[in-house]
Amino acid sequence: MGACRTICGAIAAIVCSCLSLSAIRRSPRFAPGGPEHLYPGQLQDGVARLRPQTPAYPAVSAAFAAAFAGISEGRDVSQALDAAAREIDSNLAANGYYQARGS
Repeated sequence: MGACRTICGAIAAIVCSCLSLSAIRRSPRFAPGGPEHLYPGQLQDGVARLRPQTPAYPAVSAAFAAAFAGISEGRDVSQALDAAAREIDSNLAANGYYQARGS
């Protein structure tokens, strides 16, 4: 579990999908009362969603986090989300839309 958490920087079972549900059940972190006890149920019930597999994810996540922070501080929702979309579009364009080399 530590390796996935180190690689992804997030909840290993949800984000990396490199652990099986049986492995999750063996961890005290995911047991009832554990700090991550909600995730196995969400995973089984289809509530949890895997993070998109894209090298752009950090830029998307940062733009969304900035928009969410602004909205929570009273910024206009439409303006905050439009700014996030522009930031994401700018990052994608600046990085060649993350096309594999030679494509």
